[in-house]
Amino acid sequence: MGKTAAGLALALCSAVSLSCRPPAPALPTPGDVLFRAPSLTAILKFPEHYDSAKTYPLLVALHGLGGIAAELDSALRPLERSAHLVVVPEAEYPRRTGGGFSWFLETSDRSRWEANDTRAVDHLVELIGAIGSRYRVGKVFVFGFSQGATMAYLAALRNPALVTGVLAVGGGLPEIDREGSIVHAADVERARAVRVFTARGRDDPYLTPQVFTGQRDFLVAHGYGVTTFDYAGARYLTGELLARMGRWIRRYGGN
Repeated sequence: MGKTAAGLALALCSAVSLSCRPPAPALPTPGDVLFRAPSLTAILKFPEHYDSAKTYPLLVALHGLGGIAAELDSALRPLERSAHLVVVPEAEYPRRTGGGFSWFLETSDRSRWEANDTRAVDHLVELIGAIGSRYRVGKVFVFGFSQGATMAYLAALRNPALVTGVLAVGGGLPEIDREGSIVHAADVERARAVRVFTARGRDDPYLTPQVFTGQRDFLVAHGYGVTTFDYAGARYLTGELLARMGRWIRRYGGN
């Protein structure tokens, strides 16, 4: 399951009119800032009327294969932000062709998957920890689009004490208990408290209805609370979908 990740170029600063310096820990300016953890760089978005004394749920948003953080950031702008922080990291691995980045190393050599996939998940956890050390962060949700959905599942299944919920759109579960897999049956069992929101565009040519419902049935059979949403369109983010996501996060985010 080829997987990769890479840092934001400094040129992104001018693209989103941001300073390249990390935000001040005490009194950040509401809006978008560039946040740099040791291994990942991300766009950090503050809710409207941000109050530094208040605790907010954190939504980590992961782009798809060949995507970039700025592109997903733009697509997420309609998402209602009054109740949570949003961080949009960029993956570490540049794609060999086609541009953009991948969360996973693009190789068919399964002997390299475990080390690289573990590192990718660890770097995402490191980013969440870095944000939590600067700002008041409550429950953590990981949203993934396409390939990012698989990364979101990996992060949650390996870190159920950290991640409250997964929002997977147009993407699938990682391989479990296969050569190179970093998720095993014991992880699936331990992570049953993680909530799952999974969605598919009805015209998505890659995530078939059979695969989509099969993944839902697998999670439900293993005791997960799953919310599914089947929406008009292909593999893209619609206003209706973003509104559903926002309501779901507020429902389980405690705010």
